[in-house]
Amino acid sequence: MIFDSHCHLLLIEEKGKELFNVIEKSLSNNVNHLLDVSVGLDDFFKRLSKIEKIREKSEISIFTSSGIPPFFADKRKKDDLDTLYRQARDNKLVVAIGEIGLDYYYNYGSHELQIKLLKEQIDVANSLDLPIIIHTRDSDKDLIDTLRSNPPKMGGVIHCFSSDYAMAKVLFNLGFYISFSGNLTYKKSYNIQEAAKKAPIDRVLIETDSPYLAPQKYRGRVNEPAFIVETARYLAELKGIAFEDICNKTFENTNRLFRIH
Repeated sequence: MIFDSHCHLLLIEEKGKELFNVIEKSLSNNVNHLLDVSVGLDDFFKRLSKIEKIREKSEISIFTSSGIPPFFADKRKKDDLDTLYRQARDNKLVVAIGEIGLDYYYNYGSHELQIKLLKEQIDVANSLDLPIIIHTRDSDKDLIDTLRSNPPKMGGVIHCFSSDYAMAKVLFNLGFYISFSGNLTYKKSYNIQEAAKKAPIDRVLIETDSPYLAPQKYRGRVNEPAFIVETARYLAELKGIAFEDICNKTFENTNRLFRIH
């Protein structure tokens, strides 16, 4: 069994893919667990409704999250934290707060506003005993400082890990997992590949971040959960571990982090 720990089903659909076909293709590749991750609060119930319809008609297991990404740091709504709390508290399919974090690559408001939003959402996660899903870009130092000053008590994962092994070691010491997506397979992803090779297998997840970051074999196409097989194969080769063992171990790790039984 394979667990895609980070995908965006509505965004896949917006790219022109028919979701039930995507799900059937996923299942045919033994990808039978998905985590559909939030990219904002406004479409939460639309995502939840879509997930419930898929679960009714398919054998796939889909879970979700709620979170306010850093993209909204400078355009927040007055009651956004209350909305986040209620969405996560009242829906049994929510297994994490995310994706949340820091993104200094684009101009998503000041760094101070992004850090404030991240800290507030860690507080929400802690109040609900939920782990967090972190998005980070060009913000490693501030991210580590924030996680140290506001530790998430249930831990979390750095999704689409794109840093180096030195950063990975710091995250492991903070109790975090790191998750590898299709960019692991890109020819110039040297630092990511080194981190993947050296990372303890019990701290690693895999994901697609679909519809983005399709693995090298499908690069340029709309990514989808079935393509995670290529990332798993590449990771297995890097670590010198059997493909089946990579799939099983990352599946166990994902279930452990998100407390899915």
